[in-house]
Amino acid sequence: YQRRVRGGSVQYKLEIVYSLLMPSSPNAKSNKFRGDFVVAGGIEIMMLLVENPRFLADTDQATKRSCLHILAKITKFSLTVLCYATLLLFKKENPGAQSGLNLHNSLASIPNPGIERVLRVAAQQLVQDTTVLTSVRNSPKAVPHLSYIQAIMRLTWRCAFGYPLLCKPIEKDCAPSHSVLLEDMWLVQEWIENLTICFAHQPSILEHLLVDEEFGEFIIHMTLMCSTH
Repeated sequence: YQRRVRGGSVQYKLEIVYSLLMPSSPNAKSNKFRGDFVVAGGIEIMMLLVENPRFLADTDQATKRSCLHILAKITKFSLTVLCYATLLLFKKENPGAQSGLNLHNSLASIPNPGIERVLRVAAQQLVQDTTVLTSVRNSPKAVPHLSYIQAIMRLTWRCAFGYPLLCKPIEKDCAPSHSVLLEDMWLVQEWIENLTICFAHQPSILEHLLVDEEFGEFIIHMTLMCSTH
């Protein structure tokens, strides 16, 4: 038996988590919470929520949109921390090596250095904590793997089509909704930014996706959508 969780309760708790991770006025308490969040497995938990196709499946549309938007912001921060931690660990363990150069170059522009400057600085400061670095090194599941990236793709696709509540992949013959809202476009933007960070961290996954018909259709639809939204 699983107790049904109310969407409003989930939204409230996600908002608390995000406000503690990215407060308007960062302080020592917020830095401690960020570290505790990573060490306690927060990155992996957020990934599990994204991968769960039944996440808030029974809640109303407005609440689910809000939850997905907050979740996207939390996972963006989490993935950014993961990237900076991975890069720092590589430099410590492989001094002078050039293999981490691609990730280093990607992080120069991902996430957006203008809009997400505060997030980037917070992530860079957090990974200076050796406890956080050790946690990342010892958490192999807290890595953007193929199924996680595919989950983000399908979620982004549903939002772009105006069906954020749909719990299954978009059918090939499914037409976009005529009521795609601005809120859906915000979701699309947030989750695409999450995708770019995933690819920066795990570029080898692109080799698998490039031979995936679904990925090709996703790129085409996203490109066509940009010209109309």
